[in-house]
Amino acid sequence: MRDKVLGDRCEVLGMKTKIRPLWVLLLFGGAMGADSPWETLRAAGNEQRRQGRYTEAEKTFRAALAEAEKAAAEPPTVPAILNDVALALYDQGRYREAEPLYRRALAILETAGQPEALSTTLSNFAVLHRTRGELDRATELYERALPLMEQARGVGHPRVASIRNNLALIHCDRAQYDRAGELLRQAIGSLEKQHGPDHLDVSSSLTNLAIVYGRQGKYKDAESLQRRALAIRKKVLGPNHPSLIPVLEGLGTTLVEQGRPVEAEGVYRRALAILEIRAGHPDEAAILAGLGMSLYHQGRFKEAEPFFQREIDLREKSFGPGHSSVADGKNNLAEVYRALAQYKKAEPLYLQALEVYSKALGAGHPHVAKVLNNLGGLYEKQGEHAKAESAYQRALTMRERILGPDHPDLAVSLNSLAGLSLFQEQYAKAE
Repeated sequence: MRDKVLGDRCEVLGMKTKIRPLWVLLLFGGAMGADSPWETLRAAGNEQRRQGRYTEAEKTFRAALAEAEKAAAEPPTVPAILNDVALALYDQGRYREAEPLYRRALAILETAGQPEALSTTLSNFAVLHRTRGELDRATELYERALPLMEQARGVGHPRVASIRNNLALIHCDRAQYDRAGELLRQAIGSLEKQHGPDHLDVSSSLTNLAIVYGRQGKYKDAESLQRRALAIRKKVLGPNHPSLIPVLEGLGTTLVEQGRPVEAEGVYRRALAILEIRAGHPDEAAILAGLGMSLYHQGRFKEAEPFFQREIDLREKSFGPGHSSVADGKNNLAEVYRALAQYKKAEPLYLQALEVYSKALGAGHPHVAKVLNNLGGLYEKQGEHAKAESAYQRALTMRERILGPDHPDLAVSLNSLAGLSLFQEQYAKAE
């Protein structure tokens, strides 16, 4: 019976980290030389990108760049096409290759006197930094981009809303959920007013607001938004487009959080079928993690293990060992080993996850509290009750400070401490 109680108190990192946000990557508005060969190629590349044919889009954009450079086209033409190539690389998970393209575009635009083009490039470059976990640098770029776009387009314009959407995700990363929700609701209102309720940018912001609700423990609200976002993407792009994958991924995680792992497994397998395994791409890592999580919550621990291990390998390859998403996978793999009573394998993974989260997100982040609670469960299982109590208490203190009294994670921490107290026959303390 103790195994079951302990299992109930341990937490696989689900919605708190597994749902990847949908960043709004800005395209340059307007044609730059409508009859030019590079603009014809740009139009073709954008259509390929819309269809999810990212490798082809990259080749087409590179051809457009060669044409524009050969003709010595005036700004913002070359920076715009540099952005196009960088976006196609980003879509493929080739982040290191995208960075010098953004830097080159910025070097041209800093003195060109074109605030909208500069803002667009700053915002897209910020997405790249955030994806790599560089939150301070991403924030700096967004804070430069936002007033430039407001100057160029006005405060109510959809492009301003898109930057607010992305800035909100930085607040979400830092557990500033009220501010994140406020910015996203503003963005959704502006986007719906300009584009109508079924636009892809509306879908992205709905998905991101669902992330905020999930981190606040409002899982039913999150699921409702995710299903609406998914319906928009199916309507606009069709049922098999790669852009459905992150929304399906998020929906699967929300279902797990609500205790519906069998439904979640079906959702993740649907995402995997759309993906058709583009080996090494971050989409694959996220879906493998989701499948592992759904199997874990069904008690199928041995089946879950290789999914989490493969997730860690892919994320380390894409981002390096110090990225917070690597810590997600290590925490989850540790949970599998704990469930399989392989404690010596579990503890170092928890400790590595704690170190990465503390450095990447800050020592007071909710993810740190979650791993502390899991580590406490491991110590309790091994009979190290003093260490378990210390870890549980640290997690509880952090959650009370960050999440507030009504968050489900606070109940998890209270349950952990109460269970430990009961086990030690400290009934008065437990009550």
